[in-house]
Amino acid sequence: MNDVDRFAFFVGIDWGSEAHQVCVLNAQGEPLGQRQVSHTAGALEELFGWLEKLTEGVLVSLAVAIEVPRGPLVETLLERGLTVFSLNPKQLDRFRDRYFPAGAKDDRRDAFVLASSLRTDRACFRRVRRDDPCIVRLRARGHSHGRALRGVADRLLAVLCAMLRSGTLFDASLRHRALRSAA
Repeated sequence: MNDVDRFAFFVGIDWGSEAHQVCVLNAQGEPLGQRQVSHTAGALEELFGWLEKLTEGVLVSLAVAIEVPRGPLVETLLERGLTVFSLNPKQLDRFRDRYFPAGAKDDRRDAFVLASSLRTDRACFRRVRRDDPCIVRLRARGHSHGRALRGVADRLLAVLCAMLRSGTLFDASLRHRALRSAA
């Protein structure tokens, strides 16, 4: 049995910062339900309850399509044992044109297009896997170092601008004294 054959349900999630639109299709592409889910822990629990009810408790039979391959929603889906696939937003635009030639962006349509496209064009999607915990820690450390580096660069730029305005940038003795006082 290949990867696609094991899925009996296809879920499209149009990610939003406040709420997500969810569409569920069966293996024949028939819609089983749509709903909007708030971006809260309680709402996500309700979503999983709804999905368990639709799949009769067999969540591993779900394939989930989403544009954003990272973040709390994706991590929660992966932690629950769901198989998650991501799609480039440009590719979603192309699939949207297939179903809705007018091309108007609509969250309900996009959730449907994600689910349906995953069912029919799985090769266009990339499977999302959980990051190794070392990578997660390294990424977090890199973000904190990046913020610190930006702070140092901002202070250096402020000193250089002040030196340029005061004329000390071109006088070696004054430049040395100004840089020493800034440190």
